Amino acid sequence: MKGILQDLRYATRTLGRTPGFTLVALLTLALGIGANSSIFSVINAALLKPLPYPNPDRLMLLYERDVAAEGSGPNIVALANFLDWQKESRAFAAMAAERQNPFNLGGNDRGILPERVDGTICSWSLFAALGVQPMLGRAFTAAEDRHGAPPVAILSYGLWQRRFGGARDILGGQIRLDSKNYNIVGVMPPGFGNPERKVEVWVPVQQVLGTEDIASRGSHQFYVVGRIRDGALPNRRQRNWIPSRMRSTCNTRKIWWAAARRYGRWRRKETAVAVLHSWFCLRQWAVCC
Repeated sequence: MKGILQDLRYATRTLGRTPGFTLVALLTLALGIGANSSIFSVINAALLKPLPYPNPDRLMLLYERDVAAEGSGPNIVALANFLDWQKESRAFAAMAAERQNPFNLGGNDRGILPERVDGTICSWSLFAALGVQPMLGRAFTAAEDRHGAPPVAILSYGLWQRRFGGARDILGGQIRLDSKNYNIVGVMPPGFGNPERKVEVWVPVQQVLGTEDIASRGSHQFYVVGRIRDGALPNRRQRNWIPSRMRSTCNTRKIWWAAARRYGRWRRKETAVAVLHSWFCLRQWAVCC
């Protein structure tokens, strides 16, 4: 122990005699540690950390592909095509479509001001496909995902706490989105967010879109998630789990790849901003010194 203390005193005196070298060494260490931490955060989010859903290896992300156009890549899905897939497919235990959609959340007479919130419009089967259920209340039903059905909504845990103080009697209450009242039927668990963590409210898609948008096959706006049924094990060489009428127009990709890119892209963006900010601050500090 005595030897270690002597070495530390000697190192301190040596570094004190050469402040320029000491400053460069400290900056190099700070940048190196920051870069390594950032890289690990990206790799952990994109490759190592599993999706927060039961049996994520059973989840697939389905795309459309224009087989008539040479070299055409995968495309997100038109809602009308998704509805056909949902009716005809027998290999998926559940299939769902979703698209982010911001809402204007109305205020109330208790002094709570209106705000803009991130939302998702989705098919009624989204939570069953992901294998996640609300912590309070219930998920959507098929009858609620119809044009003209009574408006319903599911809240995120954060929105429930922020706007309603975590009141457990919120079920059956109303929330005003885009000047329309929605009955609250559920609250999701803490930390849940799909397709991104910032989403705070979910609404059945056919309650938001008009009949023309629902029937359109040229409006490609939706990500389609499918949970493979037990016993159906698709691979690249076997496509019999896709309805035969649809095989020539479908392309599939495992959802963990898409989700890793989607969530990872968001996290990498945040990490990159933090790293660049730290680098800029260090450069400014070095110039000032």
